[in-house]
Amino acid sequence: MKLKNRKREINKQAIIFRLFLLYSMFFNHSSVLLAQNLEKIDYYEAIKVLEKTEKNPEIPVIAVIDGAVKRKIFRKEVFWKNKYEIQNNGIDDDGNGYVDDYMGWNFSNNSKDVTNKGVGDWHGTPVCSIVEKIISKSKGVQLMNLVKGESIHQIIESLAYVFMMRKAYNETKGEKGAFVVAVNCSWGKNRLWASDYPEWCEIYNKLGKEGVLVISSVPNDDLDIEKVGDMPSTCNSEYLITVTNTNTKDKKIEEAAYGKYSVDISAPGDKSYTLLNTGKYGFFGGTSAAAPHVTGTIGLMYSIFLEDFYLNIKHKPEEVASLIKKCIVEGSNKIESLNGITAFEGRLNAFNSIKLLFDYYNKSSIYENIFQQLKIVSIYPNPAINNVTVLLESNEDKEVFLDVTDLNGRILNSFPYFVKAGINTIEIFIKKGKMKKGVYILKTRSLSGVVSNDKKIIVR
Repeated sequence: MKLKNRKREINKQAIIFRLFLLYSMFFNHSSVLLAQNLEKIDYYEAIKVLEKTEKNPEIPVIAVIDGAVKRKIFRKEVFWKNKYEIQNNGIDDDGNGYVDDYMGWNFSNNSKDVTNKGVGDWHGTPVCSIVEKIISKSKGVQLMNLVKGESIHQIIESLAYVFMMRKAYNETKGEKGAFVVAVNCSWGKNRLWASDYPEWCEIYNKLGKEGVLVISSVPNDDLDIEKVGDMPSTCNSEYLITVTNTNTKDKKIEEAAYGKYSVDISAPGDKSYTLLNTGKYGFFGGTSAAAPHVTGTIGLMYSIFLEDFYLNIKHKPEEVASLIKKCIVEGSNKIESLNGITAFEGRLNAFNSIKLLFDYYNKSSIYENIFQQLKIVSIYPNPAINNVTVLLESNEDKEVFLDVTDLNGRILNSFPYFVKAGINTIEIFIKKGKMKKGVYILKTRSLSGVVSNDKKIIVR
């Protein structure tokens, strides 16, 4: 009897082990796909800089105006809550005209329900997820959920809500309202012109004067906005950033609109691997996925504490909003596929934008010399089957060798690469050569003899 129980326990442990391996493979595969678009905007370099800075004592808030969000599949702490409103008491405690707007507001049905009774929305959830992923390593940024209505009146009303909340925050020195710094709008109205909707365009200027930038996506069609029209892309506001879609090879997606004067930059939204409304990870794309990369980057920038920056946010919010936009568009990487068809002809680069912010406040020393000579930051997937991706940090451009050794230090494979200063993404095909299933060591060495830290690789 005891032997049978023992066999049953062994079988149980074997099943658990197999499930763990499957989970590990899925998790690491998800990590690979999640990283692809972030690597393109130098996200990991940006985070490296953030690690060297202090936290803004005020928590920046990003408003996402979109479909409902299935909040239960996110980190609870990422969502903004209206601390001046008592939840579900049927009273407008903060006197802003919205009863029980504790978690935001639904402008499609004029209610407090921003989750669609917990069901969420196929568009709202992944858009929110992309922003959340970018701000997840920030020094504290939160998301405000506002459900968009379809009518122009409802759109203006949702933007006016953000304006009211930031204005209240500014006027009461944080005693009311919310410290909203950016609004993500992964939507628009095709073939409309700004000249016909002056009230809609004016709300962006009003938001900017309170310190709020709006990030808007262009249509998912190969259209010249200046010829066919689009709202809000044709609004001429200093505080509006319009975003088109490119892929990880810096090619403009064919089904993405453009405009030499109406579209500012691109972001790599194509095939964004993110949390879907099903609660599982999957691909989400289009210009709707491009805009949140920009919005999340702005959230990262506002999470930084520099004394003069902090004081300017308090006393000159309009100037700070203009500065942040300038850093975003001028920090973008020039790419050939956008030549002559966007205003700045560039793709978002979070690291460059943060460096420009530090330069403005004469704090370039914060990002100078932050990279180690050679350091393996991470390896994924791990366990691996055919190939692994290595994030390798270097303080300068140089040739290196990635050595795979056995546990006794014997080199089994050596891969030559040229790396640049920063955090490099390198793919290694581990099944080439003598590698069988087992545990191995990966380390890096330069021609001058500098050796990196060791990392273990499990090959299945």
